[in-house]
Amino acid sequence: MSEQRRQFDKPKESEFAGMAKAVVLDLVNKSPRHWYREIAQNRKASDVDLDGWNLIISTEDKQQRLALSAAFQATGASTQSAMDLAAAGMLASKFTANDGLNGVVHLINEGSPVSKTDVQDLISGGVSTLVLFQSMAGDSDISDIVEALVNRQTGTSTVLVVDDNAMNRDIACKQIAKLGIGSKAARNGHAALEIIEAERCDLVLVDCLMPVLDGFEFTHALRQHPDERIAGLPVIALTSRDPERVEERCIEVGMNALLSKPVTLDALMDVLDIWLDGRGMTFWNLHPPAEKKAVRGPAESGSSDAPVDLKQVSEFLGNDEDDHVNEFLSKFSAAIIPLLSRLERSFDRRDTGELEAAAHAAKGVAENGGARDLARSLQELEMDAPTFNFIASQHRLKNLRAEFQRINVYIARVLKTEQNDE
Repeated sequence: MSEQRRQFDKPKESEFAGMAKAVVLDLVNKSPRHWYREIAQNRKASDVDLDGWNLIISTEDKQQRLALSAAFQATGASTQSAMDLAAAGMLASKFTANDGLNGVVHLINEGSPVSKTDVQDLISGGVSTLVLFQSMAGDSDISDIVEALVNRQTGTSTVLVVDDNAMNRDIACKQIAKLGIGSKAARNGHAALEIIEAERCDLVLVDCLMPVLDGFEFTHALRQHPDERIAGLPVIALTSRDPERVEERCIEVGMNALLSKPVTLDALMDVLDIWLDGRGMTFWNLHPPAEKKAVRGPAESGSSDAPVDLKQVSEFLGNDEDDHVNEFLSKFSAAIIPLLSRLERSFDRRDTGELEAAAHAAKGVAENGGARDLARSLQELEMDAPTFNFIASQHRLKNLRAEFQRINVYIARVLKTEQNDE
């Protein structure tokens, strides 16, 4: 199993068990909308008026294509058929603005998953809405598809991000937004429990080590909650430590999976696909790798001379635009300053526990910021803190200050280069 993501068990049957699922993919804004309905339905698709709609029906099975087409035509819609999404993209490209193509409906057949290339071909063909559906058990399923098309705002999931560092929370929320999912944020486990009590959340990403109430204590409290829905919320642990050091504790308190920091967008997609409802047909097809852009700045991002790996930062943010990367770099520089001050205070007081905690917190920010040398030095300080050697720790702190100064100079040069290029 990947060191980036560790799975402890399989999703339990959720409140959506026994329901048909359709996912409406907004291909313009790159966001999914989930739709669920009880499979046993008496209501027929013909009860809905889709007069004037133009749809492309896509599935490999000819009989299912005919059945879906007939059902949608009964609602007043005009339909065209395609054997697969590649053919649907070609059909879509022939529609004009006046034709008003309302979307593509695709029935997913076992063994024929939707690829990222399929979706990009649809986007290139001018398709703005794609409905994916799992199975076709009868007219009730067609009713689900119609409802999914008509109401595109139903069922958006919300992920709660719990981390004591503001920059880490900001990165996670930006990644979640990239996937078209809503997010909330809390700075510790106590605040997270208050949010969960007051507002709907569907999944929690929680840092293992935090002040006030850490991820382990939070999960233990959550699992004891009298409301079964709250007690059963999926909890994904986040850690910048060696996963093997925390895995046993994660399992013990009832966490569902573990992500190693820094968390890549691909790893986040994988775990959300599994744990938001366990059906794995939500995000993966919306976000193909972006074209690699030339790294802008005074040094190549992957070179040993660069104290910040700009390529890594861009990948964490989902191959984001330059202005978002620049905003992140500015926040990263500001976030490190108080953490280094905290390190120095704990060193002056010879507080080994606080020194270890401060080094751990700063290491997580450095890893998210692509500052690998700084993160490596902070990890060494974190490991040495319990045995506290004054001379060695003093030397490490001196090196940390020098590395941070090097990072600040580099970031200033990158941002200045961007301004000069505008």
